[in-house]
Amino acid sequence: MIHPQRDTDRVLSVAAARGAAVTHVFETHITTTLSPAPWPWPASPVPPATFSIVADRYTYFQDFLDNFYNVDKLGGTRISDRAWQNSFIVASGASPYATYACVDTWLTDFRADLPKIDVPTLVVHGTEDRILPFEATAKRLPGLIKDLTLVPVDGGPHNIGWTYPDEVNAALLDFLSK
Repeated sequence: MIHPQRDTDRVLSVAAARGAAVTHVFETHITTTLSPAPWPWPASPVPPATFSIVADRYTYFQDFLDNFYNVDKLGGTRISDRAWQNSFIVASGASPYATYACVDTWLTDFRADLPKIDVPTLVVHGTEDRILPFEATAKRLPGLIKDLTLVPVDGGPHNIGWTYPDEVNAALLDFLSK
């Protein structure tokens, strides 16, 4: 949201998303993204996730969220059972069709769009991300986006905004202070 009485030369767009965030950028403004996905899922006629979704989407959500939060390592410390359950409830409320259909969007390759980003960009990404592994995604971005600041969150899963809020907030505040 742009406030009409504030300086609109510096607009911040923060997105926790899968890839699309790095391609939807305000002109001449700042963008940040948490956990970027500019590389496609391994080539396959049908992504493996769609099989799981069709077979039992609730089990798919459980498996996905366990990896989204790295529950085996962070459960009970950085993600509570109740917070995990809330994520499950939200996921369960999603349209069954949309849950299935969104998987195809994960195959989109955004690499050609990355050099077009011409604003300061912050990427905050967990080093233990099982959904979009750091080595295959965020670590590769500095050579593809001109004015990029990469902040790895040591031990962080995909959802670092919930599990490592202090580190994410510190990275955002530091980036905005420059």
